[in-house]
Amino acid sequence: MMIRKITALLVFVLIITSCGVKMIHSKSYNYKEGVDFNVKMAIDERKAYKGDLYDTIYVAIGNGSFKTLVLQFSNTSENDMEINFKEFILLDKSGNKYTPVAAAQEFIPITSVEKFTHILKAGKIRNFHIQYWPPFPKSEPIEKMMVKDVPILIEKYHLIRNAPF
Repeated sequence: MMIRKITALLVFVLIITSCGVKMIHSKSYNYKEGVDFNVKMAIDERKAYKGDLYDTIYVAIGNGSFKTLVLQFSNTSENDMEINFKEFILLDKSGNKYTPVAAAQEFIPITSVEKFTHILKAGKIRNFHIQYWPPFPKSEPIEKMMVKDVPILIEKYHLIRNAPF
């Protein structure tokens, strides 16, 4: 089990080093009472670790790239709160939905095929990297997402590091 986590971490680090990163200056959105989130970064990746049972690395073919969002959650309540990452869906301009397939906190995988939630402790602020599937149109910026079936417009972002491919 520990070897799988270390392998996943190494794969994630290798993927991050060969990708485009875009900073996003997002306003804060309400996830549930006492828990807010904002979008910190969007990452375009040519390769992705889907978190399946076979520890497979997938490569986006053609004009596609895997998207990873870095979301910062803030729990201002006095209670520990559960975050369900499956409730954060990306949308492209055509309205196609992209679902999360992996989530990590500080580059440590926290989700599995069976479990896609995380408990955010009371009074804590944490960043989570959420990877989406299938590949997104590479030239299309991330502008919309749905959280708990409520559409959200994401403010424009700017490129801070371009992918080497």
